[in-house]
Amino acid sequence: MGKQELSIGENCDDLGIVEHEFLHALGFWHEQSRFDRDDYVTIVWNQIKAGDKNNFILHNDTVSSSFGLPYDYSSVMHYRKTAFSKTASASTFLDSCHFEEPNICGMIQGDGGNAKWARVQRVKGGPQTDYTNLGRCQGAGFFMHFSTATGTRGDTAYLESRLFYPKRRSQCLQFYHYNSGGANDQLNIWVREYTTENPKGPLRLIQKISGGHQGSWELYHVTLDVSDKFRVVFEGVKGRKRSKGGLSLDDVNLSETKCPQYTWRIRNFTSLLATTPTGYETYSPRYLSPDGYSFHISLYINGVTDRPNKMAIYFHLTSGPYDDKLQWPCPWRQASMELMDQHPDIQHRMNNIRMITTDPTMNFTDSKGNVKYFWDNPQKVGSRFTDSNGNSFYRGPGYGYISYITHERLKSQSFIKGNDAIFLFSLEGKEHNFNSCDETESSNLGVPYDYSSVMHYGKKSYSKSGEPTIVTKIPEFLDVIGQRMEFSDSDLLKLNRLCNCTTTTTFLDSCHFEEPNICGMIQGDGGNAKWARVQTVEGGPQTDYTNLGQCQGGLQGSWELYHVTLDVFDKFRVVFEGVKGGGTSTGGLSLDDINLSETQCPQHTWRIRDFTSLLATTPDGSKTYSPRFLSPDGYSFQIALYIKGVTDNPDNMAVYLHLTSGPNDDSLQWPCPWRQASMELMDQNPNIQHRMNNRMVTTDPTKTSTDCKIQVYRY
Repeated sequence: MGKQELSIGENCDDLGIVEHEFLHALGFWHEQSRFDRDDYVTIVWNQIKAGDKNNFILHNDTVSSSFGLPYDYSSVMHYRKTAFSKTASASTFLDSCHFEEPNICGMIQGDGGNAKWARVQRVKGGPQTDYTNLGRCQGAGFFMHFSTATGTRGDTAYLESRLFYPKRRSQCLQFYHYNSGGANDQLNIWVREYTTENPKGPLRLIQKISGGHQGSWELYHVTLDVSDKFRVVFEGVKGRKRSKGGLSLDDVNLSETKCPQYTWRIRNFTSLLATTPTGYETYSPRYLSPDGYSFHISLYINGVTDRPNKMAIYFHLTSGPYDDKLQWPCPWRQASMELMDQHPDIQHRMNNIRMITTDPTMNFTDSKGNVKYFWDNPQKVGSRFTDSNGNSFYRGPGYGYISYITHERLKSQSFIKGNDAIFLFSLEGKEHNFNSCDETESSNLGVPYDYSSVMHYGKKSYSKSGEPTIVTKIPEFLDVIGQRMEFSDSDLLKLNRLCNCTTTTTFLDSCHFEEPNICGMIQGDGGNAKWARVQTVEGGPQTDYTNLGQCQGGLQGSWELYHVTLDVFDKFRVVFEGVKGGGTSTGGLSLDDINLSETQCPQHTWRIRDFTSLLATTPDGSKTYSPRFLSPDGYSFQIALYIKGVTDNPDNMAVYLHLTSGPNDDSLQWPCPWRQASMELMDQNPNIQHRMNNRMVTTDPTKTSTDCKIQVYRY
């Protein structure tokens, strides 16, 4: 978890600056650095001080995310109009839209149509209200409408969403649609996907919707399968039949989740809640799972006899068209029974969801004393059942929850809206639990494979015979997998990264080789030898660096610190190649304490050997000097260090930056303008996330020697 220390200096301790620095620590870029900033502001480059233009670099949308929010002139992360001037005077959720604001959530009228969608509050031919507020809020309640009451057959209108940047391969688009148009008016759902091969974003048809229940707001779920940035496009098409209204949209939500397989809308639920007797069952239609199992749901709206104030729900397998081809007893299918919270914003919903799993070994004893499998073929373990439409079939025993939801909670949220209740159902096989997902669907968040994760299955999960279904490639971990005692360290790290609660958003990896899985590293192909995980080598090193502290000795025979700058944009691995040379060797090459972060490497490293001895023997006020260094643009400098402090402050180490003469002085700008010097005493904790080690000073060219007070940074 760790922590990050922020330094708020003198004259910087007002609320706005503190908020600004905290947002930087949380990973925010400056507002004027976002990819679309040139649409909103103009950068006056010739007014910016030399050396400071990097503060105005524009980052593309792969580096700096706007989280789908509009450009914000009032952001605390936005520079002032004279910032760095030479002259002082010069967001597993994607979208939710209810169309209450005039900007309609950044949607636009798409090209190619000869008609338009309109933001309205009512339509003469219907609907009379939106679905968000159902007419309850005066002055509010807007929706989008494409009129087909006028015009000609084939008229079209396109409504395009703003850009989305998916992290997974699958998305669920949910919206309410009101059809008051002609019988063959049509709503088409498209995606406009922007790829390297097709940067202009060609349209791809996802689903056509026509007919259906007319005269009411109806809920739709549409599965998308998009991996690149995209827009959702709603196309309205006027048909040839007579229309008194048109096509309407409201409460659009887009999330990176799987859509439910089935929707059961119980109309006039409020009346049923008031009139249905206790112990009376209400039945859903029959549904088919993707692999062919037939099922339905029984609901006790006012509970069973001894639980009158709690709704009960049960899942039943039923006879179906594919029973002869299915495996019985039904093995390891997971049924999801979800009462939908109809809050217009999916982020604020608290759906009431319960799940059951069809365990093929589960059995019961019937009234005649026969032992039967609970989830066997309904024709063997069920009874004949006739639904309200006169359809007859076999229904197996029910399994569910006698206290699915209390009436108090049922009425306290938006489970009932417009007098209706909506249930969402799915029945899925368990085989998918062993599918391997690509990185667009499941991110490892930069954490190595974790055998001890609380999310790992046990070695015999879903076994048909009691034999292992999972075998670890490192044998000692076979009995580790499947633990349910507590979160592992990697579980906690993933949670922090998933919630953006890590100490820095730039951290990628830290490895000390203390665990046998060596941080997920592998022996690469192509070599004729191998790296080995060891504790000591006869020719050296005698210890690792993680636990050693500081090593004594010269450049050879001691652990040395290296920084290597990478410039990688796509997914990658780091490869360490050891090559044996032609000379004699008493040992070899060793690695420890590897850290990888998305930050700039320091330009120079000054290692003070035998520092413990110097700390004990150096007099107060005595200086220790670094070598001279050159900055990338040619300024020469060195550091003066008072190890035991200055005379009047003996217990605080002092550090000073000195510009020095150098080979490029004649071609440089003087006074040295606005260079930022970082003097960093490195916290040698092996994990970069737990280090705290930064001090900076800026060369202000306007300061003179008479009014300049030397700034001392103390460690």
